[in-house]
Amino acid sequence: MKVKVVNQDHREYSELFRDQMIVIPANGSIEMGRSEAIKFLSQASPMTVDGQGKAIKPKKLKIVEDPEAHAAALR
Repeated sequence: MKVKVVNQDHREYSELFRDQMIVIPANGSIEMGRSEAIKFLSQASPMTVDGQGKAIKPKKLKIVEDPEAHAAALR
């Protein structure tokens, strides 16, 4: 089952996942398999900060799935 991984930040997010660079545009989304999306979001990524201590590359991602497709998959 496919789900959307939504980037809630105003900056583009990119991360290496299973030897492939995943790039999610600012305030955009990509589609992935549900299990892959869960693994991608739970993958640890290093926190990088600027000189003022603000996060340069925060991981502001969430999974959005169609409730009807999810219910159909449970049957």
